Amino acid sequence: KAEDTDPGKAKWTVKVDHVDPKLCDEKFNWHIHAIALVDPDGDGFSGAENPCGEAGGHWDPSLACGPASQYAKTTCTALSYPEPDYSKRCGKDTQASCEYGDISGKVGQIPIEVGEWEYDDGFVNSPIADFYEHLSIVVHCGSPRVACANFERYYR
Repeated sequence: KAEDTDPGKAKWTVKVDHVDPKLCDEKFNWHIHAIALVDPDGDGFSGAENPCGEAGGHWDPSLACGPASQYAKTTCTALSYPEPDYSKRCGKDTQASCEYGDISGKVGQIPIEVGEWEYDDGFVNSPIADFYEHLSIVVHCGSPRVACANFERYYR
């Protein structure tokens, strides 16, 4: 869940109800991806269907140009970012140098355990409901995409 806290800022709440500890031996990375997932038959994703690979790169409208940016092989190549490299530019204290979609880079990874965590994000497009509705969120264990979903607008 994401809630606007101030203009350009949000609080992410992550709730993990179940996790297979064999799935990953690190913490989970999580990112907003540029493409919403498509459910071709309209019955939800099940079984062998894994739409996570279709979510595109990290959402990056500000052209921070990390290696997984939606523009990594196009616009970012033309910009040819020199030093410092992305992993040195993006972090909890330098969120504005990150891709908007690089949540784990901006606020931290998700522990591989059942629980609920809150993360403060100081670099979002707001209001979140207007900007994120047509995007997806993907959870990674290193490189493999292990879970994904579309954002949905929540009305109280």
